[in-house]
Amino acid sequence: MIEMVGCLHIHTTCSDGSATPERVAELAGEAGLDFIGINDHMTLAAGSGGCRGWRSGTFVLAGAEINDSRSGLNHLLAYGIDDLPPESLLGDPEAYTAWVRDRGGKAIAAHPRERGSRLPVQLDSTRALPWTVEPRPGMFDGVEVWNYMSQWKSGLGPGSLLRSLRRPDSLVTCPSADDIGFWRACRCAATGGPDAHCFRFGPGRWKWLEVFPYETLFGRIRSHVFLEAGSRSGSERELERDLLEALFPSRLPEASPLPFISNALAGRDARGFRMRLSGAGGDEPAALELSLPEPAHCRLDTPSGTLDLGLLAAGTHRVETGIGTPEGCALQLWKGDHLWVWCGIF
Repeated sequence: MIEMVGCLHIHTTCSDGSATPERVAELAGEAGLDFIGINDHMTLAAGSGGCRGWRSGTFVLAGAEINDSRSGLNHLLAYGIDDLPPESLLGDPEAYTAWVRDRGGKAIAAHPRERGSRLPVQLDSTRALPWTVEPRPGMFDGVEVWNYMSQWKSGLGPGSLLRSLRRPDSLVTCPSADDIGFWRACRCAATGGPDAHCFRFGPGRWKWLEVFPYETLFGRIRSHVFLEAGSRSGSERELERDLLEALFPSRLPEASPLPFISNALAGRDARGFRMRLSGAGGDEPAALELSLPEPAHCRLDTPSGTLDLGLLAAGTHRVETGIGTPEGCALQLWKGDHLWVWCGIF
């Protein structure tokens, strides 16, 4: 197996980002990312314009971010499609979600329980854009449980404004309980992403002030997946299919390491972490087989509460969960006050 690390949910000049798809791919390559996912609002222009597959040493998944035409809410990250849903479906979130999946695409609920800021005056970039449809099993291929920009703006308030601008990472410590609850109700894969735009401000054409640069956010919320060693030698279409299936599997692999999310800021690069599930569904409680590249504080978040497993040294460990059916549980590795690794079981 080979490990691939990337960032999903990135915007470019094809919608409201500030760099072209090609430049975003270059920056991702410089950041050492193996793949990125472009999700411009209501357009597949990045992919149709040629920025798809290998670019600057990074594999580009060219998707879109679809939203409800009536409310502007219910944002869906869509990958693996060549067309957008027809306008007749865009007023019905369940309909355009099903349309993506029916065509072999992957449908991921973006920032599902977003709260928005507590500022007295809301900007378009600070208002809440949650899902209003009740989650249920089989509706999505994935749920975005950890969105950097979404969590940052939800921490904005009159009393935290200065801190949020000086130390934005202090507002993004771990996924919210509400987003995790949405994921548990859906019983599907989980993912995270920076929701990168790289906003630029300034008078007229002189946009000299850059806020949340791509380079910065590429070092925050990342997705880790595992592919067969020969996957990268196939065609770009084959690799796209394999990568999407690894990111959003219909069920967890029995022998392979589980996909996971990391915060590269908290514990540097999390490459080398492995978690396998053993014993699930049998007569004995499930166990977690872990491989840690460095020490971290370990917790198991379950639907009924959190189990503190203490500080684990670098190396391999077998953790007995005491749980027969661990669906909806997530392993957490912490570095100080920041979550380093989040790995969900569904």
